[in-house]
Amino acid sequence: MSAMFASYRKGDSRLHRIEARTKLLLTAGTGILVYLADPMGLGLLSIAAFLLIRVAGIPTSSLVKGLRPMAVFFALIFLTHLLMQGSSIVAAAIPVARFVLLILFTTVLLHTTSQSELKTALVSLLKPL
Repeated sequence: MSAMFASYRKGDSRLHRIEARTKLLLTAGTGILVYLADPMGLGLLSIAAFLLIRVAGIPTSSLVKGLRPMAVFFALIFLTHLLMQGSSIVAAAIPVARFVLLILFTTVLLHTTSQSELKTALVSLLKPL
């Protein structure tokens, strides 16, 4: 993947100022929502993802560069659901949409949180274990 895709971008957006532990927990919670969402929920989560991307100031070109290598993987998931399970086109697109949303929400986290902040947040969150 492109180095630009998942690298921290220094900024002063509201997302950049949120504490790293909070962002990690929100990203994990959002991942659960993506997994549980029906098609309408996935649509709402897509809108939320693109709003967060806009607020974070992540360039669209960076997203395209990052998602392009995954296109073959997405096509395989889509075709597997379409051909093996006899799903409709919409039903076959849902797992692909879930993966794309997970990647987009994680991209927001990685673009707005430095590696050192993420490391410190993980250590803090895992300390009780």
